Amino acid sequence: MANRASVSTRTLGAGWLASLVLMVELAAAPGVPRLESAVLAARQPHEANPEVIWYDNFDIDRLSTYLEPKAGSPDARRSADEGLGGHGAAMECFYAQGSRGVGNRKLVFGDCPFGKPLRSGERFTDVYWRIYVKHQRGWQGSPAKLSRATGFVSAAWNQAFISHVWSAGLPLTLDPASGVQGGQVVTTKYNDFDHLRWLGNRPVGRFLLHATAESGRWVCIESRVRLNTPGQEDGLATLWVDGVLDSSRANLDFCGTYTGRGAAVNAIFLEAYWNDGSPADQYRWYDDFVVSTHPIGPLTADPNPTLIRQPDPECHRWEAQIAADPQGAGLVWASGLLLGADRRVTVTAESGGFVGLAAGQSALPAGPMYFGRVRQRDATGEWSAWSGWHQPFWVASGVGPTQARVGMGGGFPALVVQLLGEAAAGYALEATTDFDQWSVVAQVGSPTGWNEWPVPNAGSPAARFFRARKLPGS
Repeated sequence: MANRASVSTRTLGAGWLASLVLMVELAAAPGVPRLESAVLAARQPHEANPEVIWYDNFDIDRLSTYLEPKAGSPDARRSADEGLGGHGAAMECFYAQGSRGVGNRKLVFGDCPFGKPLRSGERFTDVYWRIYVKHQRGWQGSPAKLSRATGFVSAAWNQAFISHVWSAGLPLTLDPASGVQGGQVVTTKYNDFDHLRWLGNRPVGRFLLHATAESGRWVCIESRVRLNTPGQEDGLATLWVDGVLDSSRANLDFCGTYTGRGAAVNAIFLEAYWNDGSPADQYRWYDDFVVSTHPIGPLTADPNPTLIRQPDPECHRWEAQIAADPQGAGLVWASGLLLGADRRVTVTAESGGFVGLAAGQSALPAGPMYFGRVRQRDATGEWSAWSGWHQPFWVASGVGPTQARVGMGGGFPALVVQLLGEAAAGYALEATTDFDQWSVVAQVGSPTGWNEWPVPNAGSPAARFFRARKLPGS
């Protein structure tokens, strides 16, 4: 934390040589703020995407779809006051001091041998899942469990593999494990640690999710597990935090040569379990839970998104910026001086200025994943440091049902344009690097709902913006 000094003079006694005495008064600079979240667009892409296995924003009670918990259970908690984007509800975990916590969701799908699995009978060997996580302001400590993907083999809940997303102190880590030896499942029960083969939990992630400084704001956590080809060591586990690659494990042998039930992802659990117990009464929340066969990324906002700053009584004025990359090299908007009493700012030419590639625009163009940062000034005029770039989001282009965005950055595997279309003769997908010259990168037919296409010869994704245009006759 930065400090500042004040200097005063004092005369030391009559007849003595006047001396200067430095009186150093240390005073804390304002704390570095965070953006609590961005406001979600009214329509999220997960709602009409056939690649999505499950989407739950927790705004309504969907417990009947989950294996556990049951209605009325302490684990079934939701909060109506903590929804992502300042709206709706969120799943709630509560930790009484000394307790291991309550709050979970157990989702089953595919070839799971029990419960009522979604998309029953399908086999999923490459799955992404995303949640937003928020810790109570002033959070202390690091609970052990966050989530896991697994493959159940039988009604005994024995598992062919587990891909854990666990705590490693302040950051997260991936801790994959196999329940197979050669071509045989050797586990006989749930969490059969005596028979699991651990595949490595290092290196840990870099983002300090459980640090007190990161509490009080929503963080985007996305995980992936890709099972190995039978007989090969080519499995993969990956973790992104706030749109940036945080940790990965490659060349994994999850299932050996085993190809039976459970050699597929058929369950994902959201968890609260704190092995050693919480040091205080405190809460954390999960929201916008998505399970998909393709990369998910962060929330989608309106082209003029609204950013929400964390509350802080010391904030007298504040500023926000948006960039088209996680390092801030592609700055596209900078706010004016904002009042501390206002925690929200909508990104417009009136509230700030569009700069760089977005200079002259009236809204953020669809294309890159955007990142925000913020700083604040106290009543004495002292500025905090800027926060890091965080709170990523995409924006939807166009108005109404025709939207385009690009999946890219943060370790995502390819540049892919996603188009939300209505029935039409066709669409042209166009790209630009300077907003002066637009070029057609693909022409597509008559999509309904979300569809996606690779963009050939796309160049640098951080410098490209996209739009969807209906073809003549549509």
